[in-house]
Amino acid sequence: MIFRWALKTFKQGSLVFIASLCLTVNFAKAFDICEGHFAPFEPSQKQVQMLELALTGSDKSNFGQTVPFYSQHEFTSAHPKADGQAVTISYTRFGTEKGPLGALFISPGFRETSLKYTELAYDLLQKGYGPIYAIDHRGQGQSSRLIDDETNFERHKGYVENFDFYANDFAGFVEHVTQADGSDLLDPEKLYLYGHSMGGLIATRYLQDHSNPFEKSILTSPMLKIALPPAVVTKIQLFKAGRALSTGTGYFNQFISKAAVFIMKNMGLIKWTDYVHGIINHWRIEDHPFSQQTFNGEPTNQLTSDPHRYWFQLKIQELHPANIPISGPTFGWVYQGVLSTTKLFKRSSWKRMLAHAKTNSLSGKEKSLRIAIIQAGRETVVDNRGQEEFCQAFNDQMDGSCTIYRNEFENSEHEPHIERDSIRNSLINVILDEFN
Repeated sequence: MIFRWALKTFKQGSLVFIASLCLTVNFAKAFDICEGHFAPFEPSQKQVQMLELALTGSDKSNFGQTVPFYSQHEFTSAHPKADGQAVTISYTRFGTEKGPLGALFISPGFRETSLKYTELAYDLLQKGYGPIYAIDHRGQGQSSRLIDDETNFERHKGYVENFDFYANDFAGFVEHVTQADGSDLLDPEKLYLYGHSMGGLIATRYLQDHSNPFEKSILTSPMLKIALPPAVVTKIQLFKAGRALSTGTGYFNQFISKAAVFIMKNMGLIKWTDYVHGIINHWRIEDHPFSQQTFNGEPTNQLTSDPHRYWFQLKIQELHPANIPISGPTFGWVYQGVLSTTKLFKRSSWKRMLAHAKTNSLSGKEKSLRIAIIQAGRETVVDNRGQEEFCQAFNDQMDGSCTIYRNEFENSEHEPHIERDSIRNSLINVILDEFN
């Protein structure tokens, strides 16, 4: 009897372990671009000009500016790493003049650098905004890496000890910029928040947990719920239970994924700094195909349908291999990401958000928080249902104004800011409408 019980327990434990492993691998696929072959093409002239701006900071493009287009800045975060070492946060300021329409603060997505927003910043400066500030979140871009190692392999891991640190850093970023640039460049009643993907989650958590000067915010493809695609389980055809658990994108699957990582961590099977699946650290453009075709059932490019802008964001990474590229997520990042999305809907989070949504932290005047969400119709990286659930809850809990833009972006991939012109023009129009 004892033998049969032990055998049954072993089988059940093995099944849970294998299914859990598949879940975590599946989770990671949503944040990685598959390897493959790249068909070369010539970038547009504008993309070459924008790359010059991003890499040199000087105006070599005949855009008619007489000052450097951007400048790099940094400050020390108030939230150090676990070992007590300080974290330096880098950010980019685009423009040097006070725009009549106000200033933007950008929270980029996972793996993104602030320089990726060069073209969007330039376009918005021409519309009358300025300056435009984009942060490099801790562990990525040109900010401090969170895993101390001399090898690039460790430095390029996507890792964070606690997702709350991202929002804390962003609060420090806003405070630092508003103090450093002051009224010479900033109107406290014309400051706007823009967050993309993971940066949209960070921006939302920041609005919930911190007093702030933002009355209007735009979130593009925000990571308010994470997609858990079943491709790996389908590909290797493991147990039926594993396939069933990993199919779909509901909260049950997020709970299972979170529990699986926690159990495996405490069993000593993984470390928080381990990749959730194998990563090849190549930063050449040819290692990351643009192709919209599928690779073993999954798209090789989940970001944009515009090859020139796809080239641009990869070229920046290729030319800054020491401090910009991020490869893929670790178990720690995955676990903290799921925790953070669940915190969005807690009653305590809504109470804090309501308190911060009524008063401008800089001017002291009353405000009424508005959030606009850009929802990509061809989304495969995040789960759009999270955006809808959050917007509904926002309007119910806050008696506020949350709007989702869908129709103009039904053909957009995950990153509308680097999409083809028709989609980017719609994005800029939404920004102009929402922030005026």
